Amino acid sequence: MLSFATLAGVVRPRLLLTSGGLETVQLREQFQRLLAAARAERPQATGPPRVCCVVTAQMAPSGGASTRSPGELRRRRWADAKKKSKLLAAELGAEFESVDAASPNFPPAKLEAAVAACDCVWVTGGNTFYLWHHMRASGLDQMVKHRLTQPGAFYFGQSAGSIVAGRSVSTAFWKGWDDPSAAPETDWDDPENLAGMALTDRSFFPHYDPQWADLVERRREELGHPVVALEDAGPAYVVGDDDPNGNFEE
Repeated sequence: MLSFATLAGVVRPRLLLTSGGLETVQLREQFQRLLAAARAERPQATGPPRVCCVVTAQMAPSGGASTRSPGELRRRRWADAKKKSKLLAAELGAEFESVDAASPNFPPAKLEAAVAACDCVWVTGGNTFYLWHHMRASGLDQMVKHRLTQPGAFYFGQSAGSIVAGRSVSTAFWKGWDDPSAAPETDWDDPENLAGMALTDRSFFPHYDPQWADLVERRREELGHPVVALEDAGPAYVVGDDDPNGNFEE
């Protein structure tokens, strides 16, 4: 399995990992710089920059009773995800293609085509366990890692999308917000299933505020490698931006 952590100095993908998305002017500017840098490496590309938006985490089933069928709930989530992508496309001047690794409408060949054609892989927030199970089951995790070894691409993570980019997805357990039973097919007690894409050499804890300080410090020591705490409106973890302005990475 390709590991960016073991290829330090050889493969160093551009990254912009956030807690809540593009919530500040600075984050939007960083996104635009990274998108422009990626597109510049593909001079043959035409039209607006392309974003492959992985919305799988948003599609996770939710607990509790509902008068709507699972199919109707999924259709509503998909419609909401598409609406958000359309708004972002207009704001950022990019073309968004939403994909869902959990849907039979997106077989591996279709996922691979979307990833191969994009300048940015954007992985949204939601249920980390549902996202990670389906990224691995579909092979999307390896498609993304392969794309990031090639010119003209960068990775944008938002909450769950930032977690799966790190060395371990176990940080999703720490607050207890994400329900692992959303992906019952995966044995989450198996450490191998908790290994993330390792696009960098650390893990990520989004939606941080001071109430989580002791928890993060204690669990960071247990994990045994660096953990970056990401605040919703705070600085991002960024790699490859010529003007990081005080973010977590040079």
